[in-house]
Amino acid sequence: MAAWREHQIATGRGNPASDFEARRFLTRWPDPRDWAAEPLPVRMATPPSAISLLMFVMCRGWCQPGWDWLGLFEPPCSLWDAAVGGVIRR
Repeated sequence: MAAWREHQIATGRGNPASDFEARRFLTRWPDPRDWAAEPLPVRMATPPSAISLLMFVMCRGWCQPGWDWLGLFEPPCSLWDAAVGGVIRR
């Protein structure tokens, strides 16, 4: 959570809804890899406000759920911002 918040601040992003959903997500899945192991319907029920946290941990290689769940969402405009410093490069 701390690394994600630092990234949000450094990139001028973040809002109360994202903070709330990130805390809620990490309360349910303290290790995001547990979320990644959930069936697709469970992962698809993830609130859109938690997507920035998920993109952040995915782009750093801390969670590898596959990209199938992301296909039903609008591509996040901050995908590449989350990737900076991570395992995915432009």
